[in-house]
Amino acid sequence: MLLKILLMIALLLTCFSATALAASSGVYEYTSKNFGYKIICPVKPLVKVDMSAKRELLVFASQGGKITLGFQITFDAFDNKTTPDFNKADEKTLNEYLDKFRAQNIYEYVGINKITQNNKGVMLINAEEIEVKGDDGEVEGVLKTDEQGVFMFFRTNKGRCVEVELIVDHLGEEDIMNFRKSLYTFEDTK
Repeated sequence: MLLKILLMIALLLTCFSATALAASSGVYEYTSKNFGYKIICPVKPLVKVDMSAKRELLVFASQGGKITLGFQITFDAFDNKTTPDFNKADEKTLNEYLDKFRAQNIYEYVGINKITQNNKGVMLINAEEIEVKGDDGEVEGVLKTDEQGVFMFFRTNKGRCVEVELIVDHLGEEDIMNFRKSLYTFEDTK
């Protein structure tokens, strides 16, 4: 089933080119009736796919069937009961929570970031290079990736647990800034 969805996305994306992105400029307010949210996007999505009952994919640009710019929004993305309140928890509790991600050794950045004046979330950025360690703890090699993901976990104004992932071909500071601007506008309408 997942393979069929991915093939369908790849087929749809091959129909669009970078020129379609260039033709549309500015920002676009996207409203999801199925998932009950709205967000200001960098451009109007070329393709919207309901990946599951809890996940939606917005594709803004693609090239050769590969997503070069998109958001993947997941609801019920983390356990509300076992995850600290990012807005109210003390620094020690937050650091203990973040240490779980740091210990995975796959993130270049792990931190608490403001989404709005009154709401914070956890931001993770995948590392470009990941050290592979053996059973003895010694570095055996380094994995390199062409793609970096940016993830933001937060609770909405109505308490839903959300993850928004930025999918981008070559991650730069401007991509992160634009992603954060979009997150600032995220509104739970359910």
